[in-house]
Amino acid sequence: MNQKTSHCQRRLSKKGIVKSLLLGMLYLNYAHAGNELEDDSYFPAARMSFGSQANVRLFDEAANTTAHQKGMWSTSGNWPLYAIHMALLPNGNVITYGTDESGRGLGLAYDVWTPSQGFTDASHNTLDITTDTNVFCSAQQLLGNGSLLISGGDQRPNGINGAGIKSANVFNPNDNSMSLTGEMNQQRWYPTLTTMPNGDILIHGGRIDKETPTTLPEL
Repeated sequence: MNQKTSHCQRRLSKKGIVKSLLLGMLYLNYAHAGNELEDDSYFPAARMSFGSQANVRLFDEAANTTAHQKGMWSTSGNWPLYAIHMALLPNGNVITYGTDESGRGLGLAYDVWTPSQGFTDASHNTLDITTDTNVFCSAQQLLGNGSLLISGGDQRPNGINGAGIKSANVFNPNDNSMSLTGEMNQQRWYPTLTTMPNGDILIHGGRIDKETPTTLPEL
């Protein structure tokens, strides 16, 4: 873990730690890879072929006998940054972002994790956000094409957080790129995104700053 790598694959030592992972995330990733589980024993199947094959990628222990009823926590593993925001992508990978490596709310980097590679160095692809957008305290929603819309975020006038931004970015899971898609009409710090029946995204809520809520919804 002390070996130097490019900025796209940073060291995992001395960084934030993910305390736990839901076993269900592994189920989704395993199923996405084309593996079939028995219809009438979907979760218990984890104790058979699923538990003996896929589990070793993330867990030191096999799935317990109550995992299909009560869930299960994994062992902990190193993570390149503090995962304030997390989204499971259609390709089975997981994007996290929200802080810098030391845990400060400077979301100018994001990480794409490949669960099939466990907690190895190679499982993480950590990239800088080149759109100059601090996505700490943003909102996210998957689009119909599989991309991830990330709206709003944080600016720090006089070094104090809690002021929103107008920027909206789109993450493309096909090439792990982040691009600026435009600006909203109002600044938003922790807004909410809702997908409408026609596929439009309703953006509402959030704050312009700590004292001023954002009251104008937009599409």
